[in-house]
Amino acid sequence: MKYFPVVLCVLVLFTGCYSPERDCASYRTGTFEFETYLNGEIVTSRFVRNDSIEIDHFQGKTDTSSG
Repeated sequence: MKYFPVVLCVLVLFTGCYSPERDCASYRTGTFEFETYLNGEIVTSRFVRNDSIEIDHFQGKTDTSSG
């Protein structure tokens, strides 16, 4: 029982330094779907990205953005 604070501190040190790998390059181009819970139901948004433009299709409407 006397080692519990030491073990707890070591666990906090190792888990606090964990950083998930981020691979943003994989999401720059392609077709993607996003699901969310809206007004009591799950809705899906589909969007297409290329180098300079994103086209979003949601509930029968289309929106375009660039960036």
